[in-house]
Amino acid sequence: MKHRILIALMIGSLALPAAAASFGVKAVYLMPSEQTFKDIYGSGLMYGAELGFRVGGPVKLWIDGMYYQGKGKLTYTQEDTTLTLMPIGAGVRVELPQGALVPYAGAGLRYYIYKEENVIGTAKKNGLGFVGFAGLNLRLAKGFLLDLRAAYSSCKLTPADFTINVGGFELGGGLVFEF
Repeated sequence: MKHRILIALMIGSLALPAAAASFGVKAVYLMPSEQTFKDIYGSGLMYGAELGFRVGGPVKLWIDGMYYQGKGKLTYTQEDTTLTLMPIGAGVRVELPQGALVPYAGAGLRYYIYKEENVIGTAKKNGLGFVGFAGLNLRLAKGFLLDLRAAYSSCKLTPADFTINVGGFELGGGLVFEF
């Protein structure tokens, strides 16, 4: 049964127009815009994946998921604290292919899942934010691209008796497979 499903998917994908969809893995360096966030956790890597679906011409819809974990010290007691942040996003991007180079820009919404754990307790909060980005894909071979990007994200959450923006500048890249 599994073989039949795999064969059907492979045959079905032949009917798709060239580069109708894409899948990529990425890593970005998050530089938080909130000073308190920087003081406790510093900057760090977020890892994730992205799916893209061409809807017409240069326009693509995208969905992504990222994962960040930061470790730091509480401001007053200097005890260990851990932050887990999982942004899940969706939006639109415009690609303008120029031979092997594919510049793009886009924007969308991100749903942030926030969890901070330390000796004081656990703080959890979820909320909606936004992201805007621009980048450049370099075609390495048919169907394979190297992605370089810059982004700015923002999401203000109130996990306890304080409000914090868990977004900031993001620089990074990844590998993309088009099918």
